[in-house]
Amino acid sequence: MEEAIRPELRTCIQHIVSSVQAKIGVPIVAMTRITADRQHILVNHGANLPEPFAQAIPLSHSICQHVVAMDFPLVVDDALAHPLIRNNGAVTELGIAAYLGAPLHYDRIRARGSLCAVDMHRRRWSRDDVSTVLNAARQINQMISGEREICDQDTRPPSRCQPMTG
Repeated sequence: MEEAIRPELRTCIQHIVSSVQAKIGVPIVAMTRITADRQHILVNHGANLPEPFAQAIPLSHSICQHVVAMDFPLVVDDALAHPLIRNNGAVTELGIAAYLGAPLHYDRIRARGSLCAVDMHRRRWSRDDVSTVLNAARQINQMISGEREICDQDTRPPSRCQPMTG
């Protein structure tokens, strides 16, 4: 998958991302793709990043890279106390205090990105929060891999997308 998302999928993915944000009450939910030297932000809801970070973030500021490397969800309640990410630029410079991410498999083989929810305050993620992000990541994986049709093959408003389940 390229850094761009087909327009007919973007509307539905934006709807899923916005639904996740509303359901778990975080300031930012994003869909990312990790490349050799950057984290590309493909879809986001709530992120008003400084200009050098608006479309892509260097890996020095990427927490999603760890989700991709492990190909496993990452749940962090207190980023400053977590040994894996406490020195990451996203924590030290951008102020991310809590992170919840699930891997996205754009090619059905290995993780290439993440669906993540972040908070600027420490946060105890609930089981429902984790389940919401995992289910949304599963829907996005299925949508991108073409396993099932989630949105009509046009660019109608999000109301034409299937509601998030689970």
